[in-house]
Amino acid sequence: MKTCDKILTFFLSAAVFEAHVRSAAATPDDNSYKPIAARNIFKLHPPIQITVTPPPADPPPTIRLQGITTIVGQRQVLIAVRVSARAGEPAKEVFYVPDEGQREGEITVLEINEKTGSAKFDNHGTVQTLSMKDGISR
Repeated sequence: MKTCDKILTFFLSAAVFEAHVRSAAATPDDNSYKPIAARNIFKLHPPIQITVTPPPADPPPTIRLQGITTIVGQRQVLIAVRVSARAGEPAKEVFYVPDEGQREGEITVLEINEKTGSAKFDNHGTVQTLSMKDGISR
């Protein structure tokens, strides 16, 4: 076989191969793998949806109303706040004397009523009313 015949044979086989590839690509709807997917022979399952729920929020610290004063001309409350313990330490009480509208950490004094002996607090986003009579939050 001559070199010219070899080259001609090569180009003709390449043209036939290209025509075959183009005809296979022209029919994308003819997927020969669809029966395999329908039978699910590999036991494939859809992905599992994992939902992460955040841990429950810690309750706000306990506030005890110790007293109400107007000695310096402005209304103030005397409160004891039970602060949660750190790792290896017991819980402890911290004492504050805030004015009306003042903020101590995440605790804000919203209203002081010395006649009824009560005060309203925003305790970490929870509004609480404490009374000297009850000593509990409402």
